Amino acid sequence: GGGSGSGGSLNEVTDGTTQELYLPPVDTDSAPLLGRRKNSDGGDEGNMPTSEEATESSKKLEMGALSKALFTPLGSKLTYVILSLYLFGDMAIYTVAIPKSLTALVCPHKQMMLRNFGDIEDWECHNLRGFHSTTVYRWFLLLFGAVQLPFMFQTVQKTLFIQVLSITYRWLAFFIIIVICLVQMFSEDTKEERVSWDDFVHQHNVRGLLPMFGVTIYSFMCHHSLPSLLNPLMSSMPAEQLQLKRIARPVAWALLCCLFVYLLMNSIVAMRFKPNAIEDVITLNFQNFKAHEISVFLELFPVCTLGTSFPIIACTLRNNLQTLISMQKKSPESKSRWLKFVEKVAMPLIVLFVPILIAFFTQDVEMLVSITGSYGGCAIEFIIPTLLVVAARKRIANYGPVSGMLQSKLRMGILSSNFFVYLILGWSAVCLVLVTINHL
Repeated sequence: GGGSGSGGSLNEVTDGTTQELYLPPVDTDSAPLLGRRKNSDGGDEGNMPTSEEATESSKKLEMGALSKALFTPLGSKLTYVILSLYLFGDMAIYTVAIPKSLTALVCPHKQMMLRNFGDIEDWECHNLRGFHSTTVYRWFLLLFGAVQLPFMFQTVQKTLFIQVLSITYRWLAFFIIIVICLVQMFSEDTKEERVSWDDFVHQHNVRGLLPMFGVTIYSFMCHHSLPSLLNPLMSSMPAEQLQLKRIARPVAWALLCCLFVYLLMNSIVAMRFKPNAIEDVITLNFQNFKAHEISVFLELFPVCTLGTSFPIIACTLRNNLQTLISMQKKSPESKSRWLKFVEKVAMPLIVLFVPILIAFFTQDVEMLVSITGSYGGCAIEFIIPTLLVVAARKRIANYGPVSGMLQSKLRMGILSSNFFVYLILGWSAVCLVLVTINHL
C-alpha cells in the first residue's frame, strides 16, 4: 500500500485512504497469472505457482505489481513513471490549496480587490498591515513545508479515527455549502451577486468544455475506491454465483450517488455565483460569510482533509520512486552508499520540494487539476487498467482453457467483449487530444 509497500499505488490519490486491489482465491487452474518458473528440463513451465500461492486465500496486488507481472520491463517502468508524475501533480495541488486557504483565512478579500499577475492573485492584507497576500501565501507555504518535512522520512498511514473525522468533515462541508447557497439564492441581500435562472439556463462558455475533461477525471478518480467496493462483494459470493450483474448493481449505485452529490453541489454553486466570481477552491467563496465560525470551518476544510492526506501521498510517491531505482539495478547487492543516500535522504526531500517549488510560482489550482487529471489521471484510470486487461487476456489465451474461480471471474457478460477495450482507449485518446489543444 501507499504507506508500507514499495509498489505503484492504487491507494492514495484524493482522500488518503490506503486501499489495495484484492483478488479472490485462485485455483491451480488460474496459476498462469502468477509468476514464471522453469520446469525440471529447463523449459518454460509458464506462470505456475507454488502450493502455498495456489492455496493462498487472497492476493494483494497494486497497479505497479500487476504491471510487473503482465507488462514488459519497459511497460512496467513507464507505469511507475506515470504513477509518480500523477502523484507529483496531486501533491502540487494540495501544496497550493492549503496555503491558499490559510491566506484567505488570515487575509479575506472580495473579488474586486484582486490584482492578477499571471497565475498569481494579489491583494492588500488589511489584517496584516504592510503585507500583501502573495507574501502571506509564501510564508504559509514555507510553514507547510516545515510541518510536513519530518513525515517525508517516515512510513505514514491514516488511522480509523482520522478517516472517520475526514469523512464527517467532508460531508458537513458539502451540506453547509449547499444550504448556504440555497438560502442566499432567495435572499434580497445577494440579488446583485447571484445568477438569475434565465441567465443560468442561457449562459454557455465553450472554452470551459476542454478543461472540464481533466477536472472531471481528477474529481472522479474512482480507481482508489473501487477495491473497497469490490472486495466485500466478491469475497462474499461463491465462485459459481460470481456474475457481472450481481457486482455491477451495488457498485453502480455507489458511483451514481457520488455523481449526484457532485452535480447537486456544483449546480447550486453555479446558480448562486456568477461565473467569474467562482474561486478555484470553492470554499474560498465563503470567506466573507456573515457567520464567521462557518466561514472558518469551510476555509479550514482543505487544510484539515488535504493536510492529513499529504504525508501518505508523499510516502506512496517515495516508494514508487524507490521501486523505479530498484528496477534499474542488476542485483540487490549492487546498492552503493550513494544509492542508499539517494533513497533515504535525497528522495524524501525531492518529494517535498518539487511540489513546493511549483506552488511558489503558481496559485492556479484549476490549471494544476486540469493537467494532472488530463494526463496522469486519464492514464491511471483508463489507459493502464485497460492495457492490463488486454495483457491478462493474452496471457490466459496462451495457456488454453481455464476453470474454477478464474473461469467464473471471466464470465463477465458484455464486459468480456473487446468492444469496451477499444471504447475506453478511444475515449482516452479523444480526451488527451482535447485537453492538449486547450493547453497549447
